[in-house]
Amino acid sequence: MATAAPPVPEPDDMDCSVCHEQYVQPKLLPCGHLLCHHCLLSWLQSQDQALCPLCRCAIMDPEERDQKSWQDVADGFPTDLAMADLVGAHRLLKQSHSCCMCEEAAASCLCLTCGDLFCESCRKMHVKQKVARNHTVEDLTSLTVDRVAGSQHAACAVHTDKTTELFCPTHGESICHLCATSRHRSCPEVKDMEEKVKDARAVLAELAVTLTEGEARLDKAIQQLDAHLVETEKQTKKAIAEIEAVCARLEKSVQGLSSSPERAGPQHVL
Repeated sequence: MATAAPPVPEPDDMDCSVCHEQYVQPKLLPCGHLLCHHCLLSWLQSQDQALCPLCRCAIMDPEERDQKSWQDVADGFPTDLAMADLVGAHRLLKQSHSCCMCEEAAASCLCLTCGDLFCESCRKMHVKQKVARNHTVEDLTSLTVDRVAGSQHAACAVHTDKTTELFCPTHGESICHLCATSRHRSCPEVKDMEEKVKDARAVLAELAVTLTEGEARLDKAIQQLDAHLVETEKQTKKAIAEIEAVCARLEKSVQGLSSSPERAGPQHVL
């Protein structure tokens, strides 16, 4: 018999400050605050100025206001995929689910590789399949929100039941195929996520080489500077010693002159 998962606490930082519900397609504003997409759109449509409802900071240039619709403005802000994943993971662990295979028994475990939920019987069948032998399957009772959010494929912020397999550079968002044929149909450079990841890894590799070379040059410059400082300190000590020696000789000469009889002034006899 499947063991029910313990209740997961409702973290306040997953709640939108406008609707006070868990984020749905959380949009990241320039000031750093998050709002649900529909909350942001409703707020913008009800205000004379494009200001953050939390800190009142401007979220767009006044010149852009007459050039874009509020829908385009709201769509243009990046979606916080990390928060979306946390919300999705929280909902998954909080709610009860049926096994994705038999659809009769309650799910007791989650495959972190493919994201499917299984009962104990179907779990054994799943891991026996050749394509799933290396999958990681864990009990729901042992999983945390962070663990699920960090291991699963990112869910689409709009269609939460679908995974993001494409990337839109125009809006800076990871999207699903349904979004690509609807909301992002006019975007010219929608790419496959794997291609985007490959490009990002290539850029990171180049940056790593540049950083390594820069670090080597910096270390060499520091060594040269340290050697220069040592030599400067050595020369400074030598110069100070020479000055002190000269001062000592001058002081000795002055003392000798002041004590010499020949140098004494004339004596007056009364």
